[in-house]
Amino acid sequence: MKTIGIIGIAAMCALSTSAFGADQTLVSTKAGSAIVLDGMADKAWDAAKAITVTVDETPYEPNNGYGGMQKTDVHIKSLYDDKNVYFLITYKDPTKSLARFPWVKQEDGSWKKLKKKDSTGHDNTYYEDKLAIFWNISTKGFEEDGCMIACHLDEPGDKSAGRKYTASADETIDMWHAKYVRSLPMGMFDDQYVNNNTDPKKNKGWGRKGDTGKGGYKNNDSADKSTPKFMNLKPTADELYYVIPSKKVPFVDTFKTGDILPGIDIAPMMGGPC
Repeated sequence: MKTIGIIGIAAMCALSTSAFGADQTLVSTKAGSAIVLDGMADKAWDAAKAITVTVDETPYEPNNGYGGMQKTDVHIKSLYDDKNVYFLITYKDPTKSLARFPWVKQEDGSWKKLKKKDSTGHDNTYYEDKLAIFWNISTKGFEEDGCMIACHLDEPGDKSAGRKYTASADETIDMWHAKYVRSLPMGMFDDQYVNNNTDPKKNKGWGRKGDTGKGGYKNNDSADKSTPKFMNLKPTADELYYVIPSKKVPFVDTFKTGDILPGIDIAPMMGGPC
């Protein structure tokens, strides 16, 4: 397999590293049986050899009281068959972070969307776990530095903890972005890429952009943004934090103080390049 860069993110306090070198070459093994995509590692994965990547680099220290996870080991395996390549990625995280800007009913009967953003504009408390894999397309230095080759800190006039962009117009990086609230409940990664854009007026994410397509996610806000717009019918514990198409119904307020409703409305992502 070619060099990959990995960013593991727990509640937005980013951890990163790059995987490269002879001792970190991920080899995809021919699958001896059918691969079942159900989130569980079946017997077929026993034949695949894992690599372990330690993510322990943080781009900044948040100032809002949340330190986040400082280090974890990411274990990666790969299998392939005649049509697809598969990856099994596992790592330990002390918290399952799904509370991405949730709506909570207040004592006075109003609804409040919980947020606790720090000085960079990031929220390290009310956010979701994420994991991203960067695949090099044409970026010089990626083989040595991995995804960090495109990570830039302390941009003039920008208070963010870091922006991603490449050095020139002919350098791009492919990005597979797993968002534990916005994409994974649909069984999908957000397909993105990084180019050399440094103008936030053209793209607020600087060089990081999503591939063209339809569907995906949007805020679960009423027209005046004072309440949720939708809710789930008979939600599971996880579904308190995202509205899914199969259970989506209009918001009707029969709730008590402290009850939680999703801050995000999700749907399958469609279209765009493969």
